[in-house]
Amino acid sequence: MVYEEITRNFRALHDKHEVVVGVQDLPLGSPFSAVLNGEVDAAIAEMPVHESELIVGFRFPAQDQLLAVGLDHPSAHRTVIDVEELAEVDLLHRIGDAPAYWKTARTPATTPSGAPITSSAGFTSLEQGLTLAATGDCAGLVCRPVAERSLRGDLH
Repeated sequence: MVYEEITRNFRALHDKHEVVVGVQDLPLGSPFSAVLNGEVDAAIAEMPVHESELIVGFRFPAQDQLLAVGLDHPSAHRTVIDVEELAEVDLLHRIGDAPAYWKTARTPATTPSGAPITSSAGFTSLEQGLTLAATGDCAGLVCRPVAERSLRGDLH
């Protein structure tokens, strides 16, 4: 629903002001570099954003976080997983030049009680992350819309 609203707004900008929109995939672990380097004028990136050079415009509504795992993973058929149980999985992390605070928000180093969370494998694209999760060796945090739109049969 949100992307449709953004598309309508850009169409209106095009019709009224002749704004041209190009679409470019950015590495998931480098959400700010293309904007900061002048390669693109705007980007859709996950919060938080603390860079003073960047302006946060539209904010997507908060989403539930789900754990993507392979069908044979011990957590595959669970409907609820407590955040403390992340210490029991190898949680995927994003590879890129994003600031440490941003990477930690995506893949925490510890649970809220301080238990360490292992993260031995990384990914640069959503499909790569989902494929790694499907192996059953790792797990990945994804937002509910990603999970609901995924057409993969090898993930739960």
